[in-house]
Amino acid sequence: MESRLEEATQLFITQWGDMAGNWGISKTMGQIYALLFAHHKCMDTDEIMQKLDISRGNANMNIRNLLEWGLIKKVTVEGSRKEYFEAERDMFVVSTTIIKQRQIRELEPINKLLQDILQMLRYDGDGNIRTLTFEEKEYEKKILEIVDFLELFNSVSMAMLPLLSKKKLEMINKIHKLISNIK
Repeated sequence: MESRLEEATQLFITQWGDMAGNWGISKTMGQIYALLFAHHKCMDTDEIMQKLDISRGNANMNIRNLLEWGLIKKVTVEGSRKEYFEAERDMFVVSTTIIKQRQIRELEPINKLLQDILQMLRYDGDGNIRTLTFEEKEYEKKILEIVDFLELFNSVSMAMLPLLSKKKLEMINKIHKLISNIK
């Protein structure tokens, strides 16, 4: 029979994996992170494979991605030549990492696509400036609105990221409470 801790941990791993898709990462990547986060000690690849019932290739690929993102790190265990891993436990670090990665993986490509569309409208195949039709000008305005929005969104996100630390949020919360009491 499973202990309450094992049951709660399994629920956490399952839900975290399901939620991972909303962050733009694979379910397995989310499950590995959750397993390492929930586990009280570092784990090697074999343990991760066994606990999650995944293949070595799947485990290695997702561990490599988590390492690249900085969501997990390698840990040395004295007397062992295996690679061990542990999760970043600071949720503020995890949140900022995911936000940055989503900007790189989602916002930058869409921004490049929009810039390519603008170039396609504005220049002919030889690189000469074109005179746009009324419809093309209207379409260009729509694309520019999206570009402007994405730039604003990116600027706000980048300005917010440095504030995502426990100490800074505690300070912001105190300021908010002071301001709320003034009203």
